[in-house]
Order: sequence, then structure tokens, then C-alpha cells
Amino acid sequence: MAGKNYKQSCGGEVTTSGIALPPIKALHRHDGYISFAVKSDDIFCPIFAIRADALDSFFPEFREHLLKNSFLSINAAYCLERGNTTALKGRPRHRSATLRYLCACYCDIDYYNRNLEFNQVFSLVMNMCHEGIIPWASFIVDSGQGMWLLWLLHDTDNPDSSHLGAYADNPYDHLQLYVKINRAIVERLAHLGADPVATDAARYIRVPGSLHIETEKEVRWWIQGKGENSYSYTLKQLAEFFSIKTCKRLHSEERALAECAGRYPRGNRAKGHIKAKQNKLAAFHTLLSLRAGGVRKGHRNFAAWVYAMLLKQNGVTRKDAYIKLQEMASNCTPPLSAPECIRALKTGFKPEMKKLSYHRMANDLGVTPHEAEIITQTIGKPFPPSVSFGEWIPSTTFQGHCKRTPARQARREVITAIVGGGTEIPSLRKMQRILFERGIEASYVTIRKDYQTLGIRTPAVPVRAKKGQDPLFDPSIQDQVFVRSNTC
Repeated sequence: MAGKNYKQSCGGEVTTSGIALPPIKALHRHDGYISFAVKSDDIFCPIFAIRADALDSFFPEFREHLLKNSFLSINAAYCLERGNTTALKGRPRHRSATLRYLCACYCDIDYYNRNLEFNQVFSLVMNMCHEGIIPWASFIVDSGQGMWLLWLLHDTDNPDSSHLGAYADNPYDHLQLYVKINRAIVERLAHLGADPVATDAARYIRVPGSLHIETEKEVRWWIQGKGENSYSYTLKQLAEFFSIKTCKRLHSEERALAECAGRYPRGNRAKGHIKAKQNKLAAFHTLLSLRAGGVRKGHRNFAAWVYAMLLKQNGVTRKDAYIKLQEMASNCTPPLSAPECIRALKTGFKPEMKKLSYHRMANDLGVTPHEAEIITQTIGKPFPPSVSFGEWIPSTTFQGHCKRTPARQARREVITAIVGGGTEIPSLRKMQRILFERGIEASYVTIRKDYQTLGIRTPAVPVRAKKGQDPLFDPSIQDQVFVRSNTC
């Protein structure tokens, strides 16, 4: 299963003091966009993205911003913010709907929850690889607090490149297959503290060579291989290793997802009630992809009924709908029985059905706020989470951009913490530099408004007197000797 030789370019233990670029290049072998983010005061903020083939040119100018608590995306998007596909760098637009390349499957092991040490877990992982319980990992990462395992993915047609085919309307649904593989890995490493939530494709990992502030440890990456080659796999090989079946989408599902992505010309797009049905099918299919193709006990029968009804409304035959129901049933926990699938099919294909709202789908399927954000971005319509999660305010727009109100609130919280923890109040432009180092971009005009709202006053500085004027005796400027300054 070994792919291209990356060990020569990375040299075994690939990290040294400072940010290490070789392991990033070994992970990202494509022409997509790699997103970078920083975390400050528990606020996670993506700050920039660079196209993988331009890393050598542009990475050095951003290196200093990634020295502490920095992250990079495991997989890669096809565009920047606002859909830009021509620039070599810019603001990131990294989410499931914009992914194009799948670079590695992964597992986040929080071994400290099991009272284990890194060396103990390392030894146990090696034993599991020897015994064939899990495939040989391509990267072993010491994140400073936990351990990450990465399995490099290469494309079937081009072994020198990462796996191509993560786009949402791929007929073979590689995103769902990717999540299934990650969940299978988590199940086999659960006794070591594997994080069951960390399975989605839009995940970030700590930058090699950066500093983990909380533990004051350097993030280290090791590449693993046999002989001169590092371990690399195709998505199909990992699916076969874990006995996961690949499923093909129906044409109606492809059409619904393509409509949401705007891939059809405007004159050929569906309108009105047809578009509403496609949106609901796309929303349900996105939720299934996030949950590895199935749902848990308590939501299974409702999910089967909804799936059958939405397939019927989008022109799918009863025979094809039953096949898709069986696929979903096999991925549920525990799996749905054949009689339950038949009952859901009969109910879903009744000629007269009640109207299904997004709120009912969210409540009866237990949609989380995180899932609701992703579904909203996919269909371009507000999709709520379940009411069981309480009052919810979306933090992103339909395009995946950070909403102004949450961003402003987060920025003002950071400003308050900086002012309260320092001996002096920074000027506007100095605060602008401090915020940028923490991954927050804002103009000094915006920061001035924040200062005014928070009641923060910058230091007073004397006003220069014009030539020939004496501020001690000229009454026209005597009252203006000291004023509040908003400049450096």
C-alpha cells in the first residue's frame, strides 16, 4: 500500500526548533488551499490560506504568526473566501462544502483521559499495527497534550497527489466514506482515549514545530515508513481494511446537492416547491454524511421515514429508495431491521403526506448546533438545531463567513482581556497589531468604536502649538493642550 517516497524529503523526525515546513508539504500534495488558524483565549480563528504549490513563496512571511497555538487544515479546499480560485493566498473558506482534496484520515487520542503517558500509547499503537488491528500510521504527532495518528491518502489515478474527490456532489460520496473510516479507527482505539467527535473532514491539527501554550511543549511530527517509502493509502484500500462498503448516490441526490452548490446554470435550476424538496433532501443527506451514513437509537425510524418520503418527492422509484434505506439502516446504531425499513418505505410513499419543516427535522433527529451550521452553509437556507440545545445564534453566514455580531463580541472580549491584563492601555494601531498576532483582523477605526463602546480611553498627549503661539498665554489653544489621542 505504500505510495510515493516522502521520507527522503522529510527525513524521519521532521520537526526541529521552530515551524517545520517539510511535514506540511508531505501532508498536502496538491494544488488546493491549505487553511491556517490560531487560538487565543479559547477563540479559534482561521487567519489565512495558501495554495499548496505556493507554500515555499508565501509561507515565510506568515511564519511568525504561527509560532504559538497554531493550526493547519488536514484536508484542502478548492477556493478562498468569496469563492476566489485564482489567488495564491487570502482569507480561508474551509468547510465540508468547499473541500476538494482529502489528504489524510486521522485519529485524535486524548490518552490523558485514561491516565496514560505518550510512550505507553506509542507502544500500544505499534503493537496494534503489528497485529493488523489498524493500518500502519503515516504520521505520529505529539500535539503537546495528546497524540494524533494520520494515514496519508493518495489518488488512485495519481499516486503523487492527495486524494481528489471530496466535492459534495461526488456520486460516490467520498466525504461520507471518509467519515466512516475515521469512525472505524476511533472504535478500535477507543480504549486509548480516541475522541469520538473528531471524525469530520474539515478538522484542523497543530502546526509542526509550534508551541502548545498550555503545556509549554513543542508540537512534534514523526513520519513512518517501510524502507525508503512512507505509508500511504487510497481511500478504497482503507475502506476495504475496515470492511466498509462504498455506496453510490442516486441521481436525485446528486441533483439536489448540485443545485445547492450552484453548479447548474440559472435557467436550469429548480424553482419553488421543487427547490424546497431538493433543499430538504440535500439537508438530510448532509446530516447523514456528518454521521457516517446513519443515526443512533431514538432517531432511526423517523430518519428512515423522512429519507423515504424525501426520495419519493424527488422522483426516486420505490425499488431504488428501498436500496438506499437498506444502506442507511446498516450504518445506524444499532442497525435497523428489514421489516422496519419496509414499514418506513410504505409510510414514506403514501400519496398524501404532511408537510415536513426544518424545525421538525432538527428536533426529531437531534441536530446539534455544529451540524446545523454545516447544513445551513450547504443548502444556503437557515437550518436550526434541535430545541434541546437551547437558544442558538448562528456564528456563520450561509457562505460560511463569520457573522458580524459574534465576531464583534469575540473581538471586544479579547480587547477587554488585553486592557485588563496590561499596565497601560495600547493605542489604536498598537492594539491592531496585537489583535492581528492573535488572529483577529480589524481596522483602527473599528477598534476606536470598540474602545468607545467599552469605555476605554487612550492616554492623553499634548497638542503641538503652531509656530509663533505660546500655549501658556494663548487662550484660543489653552483648553486644547491635553486631549485624548487615538493615534500612535
